[in-house]
Amino acid sequence: MICFDRQRCFGFAAEMLGHANWGEWAQAIGYERNGELLAVVIYNNLADLNISMHVVAKTGRRWCVPEFVSAAFRYPFVQLRLNRVTAYVPSKNEAALKLDKHLGFIEEGRIREALDDGDDLIVLGILKREWETLHGWQESQSSAAA
Repeated sequence: MICFDRQRCFGFAAEMLGHANWGEWAQAIGYERNGELLAVVIYNNLADLNISMHVVAKTGRRWCVPEFVSAAFRYPFVQLRLNRVTAYVPSKNEAALKLDKHLGFIEEGRIREALDDGDDLIVLGILKREWETLHGWQESQSSAAA
């Protein structure tokens, strides 16, 4: 696990996506196996009780492991003590939408023609209590790991 190595994680995301503008305040964690970075989660748009989460990963790799997913949600829910996480996913990215919904995100809306290619952005959210219920995870259980 790579925690808060902004240069390495943001560099990976820029290489995968072709852009690197995550805003003035942004943070990231990454997952690597055998020295190869396979995925990063970038957090930005921090507000009072909410943060945006973006997953950037190599296709076809086994990066979605329980330790990484747990760490990805411990940061906003335990360390930052937030109530919700928001994700924005291009409507064409069916694999990401499927994964987010599998993790417990609820589709909350659509931002029409929000992307350069005319694609819509799907807005998804998950509340801390939903994460805890769906994954049998409690802050008290994870505080030692945070």
